[in-house]
Amino acid sequence: MTTNQITARSETVRKRRTQSAPQNPPQKIKRDYRPATIKSPVIPKSRTSGRSTQSRAQSYNTDRRHYDIAFNTPRANIRTPGITLPALGPRLASAILVLGMVFTLFTMWNSPLFQVSGVKVTGNLHLTETDIISSLQNFGKPIFTTVPELVKQDLLRLYPEIETISVKISLPNQILVHLTERTPLFVWQYQDGTSFWVDAQGFKFPVRGQVDNLVTITAFGDPPTIPDEAIQSTDPTDLPEIAATPVFLQPLMIKAITELIELAPQGASISYDPGYGLGWSDPRNWKVYFGENTENISTKLMVYQAIVDKLTLEGIQPTLISVEYLDAPFYRTQ
Repeated sequence: MTTNQITARSETVRKRRTQSAPQNPPQKIKRDYRPATIKSPVIPKSRTSGRSTQSRAQSYNTDRRHYDIAFNTPRANIRTPGITLPALGPRLASAILVLGMVFTLFTMWNSPLFQVSGVKVTGNLHLTETDIISSLQNFGKPIFTTVPELVKQDLLRLYPEIETISVKISLPNQILVHLTERTPLFVWQYQDGTSFWVDAQGFKFPVRGQVDNLVTITAFGDPPTIPDEAIQSTDPTDLPEIAATPVFLQPLMIKAITELIELAPQGASISYDPGYGLGWSDPRNWKVYFGENTENISTKLMVYQAIVDKLTLEGIQPTLISVEYLDAPFYRTQ
């Protein structure tokens, strides 16, 4: 058989099978609609007595009717709207806290409210708030950059008249300074007119304002910073440290000046010369010197008076009398 004959025969067999197969029409799906059934509740019998006893709940359930109804509706999914919140873990909470602190610090650092704008000074006598403000390097800067201890050191360095001082910070932008100033004992004045005050501890500081009844010491040079007794009794390796002390006059010289002020005649002015020590300018137009200290001052005064009497008797006008050394007093006429 040829290929065409085989193909024609296959088609004939296929048509024959198709015509012989029964073609049933599609059947409709029958749905069962059953009437609702009523279930009567079973009432249990009482165990204690022959008559039936029902509680209030049981009698309530007896009156209720249960209905099983079949609805011809497809099954549906009902979704309610909602908001999904992220889980707040420890890392996220820490990050939020750090960001909040950074923002707060940044705001406070750049806010004019927290910039130093004033200084309140108490306890001052001659220093003013303007003097204190002019020495503050952090004025107008954030209050958080102010270190009270550094401010205290700067003020003590700039103003030697301050004896004690305390510095505190007052938010939002104030600096509180409480200080006590040194009390001047006398005025130390050089030949060129430069002068400053000296207190009872031997510290010198600038003249500010006016103080009554201060004795002026006319100086022809600076006093020794280290007494002779200290030089002799001190290890040479310790001398630079002692010489660096801020004390201008040693206690022995302070004592000597105080005694000379009381012993000097009326109208005489106390003077100091590095070569002759302490003395005064006598109203009779000469100078007398007693040395660096007033030890044996009574004996020195007696010797001085004896020299004056002798010179007066001889008609000699001295320009200088020195009784610094009792075994070698002298005088000069030129």
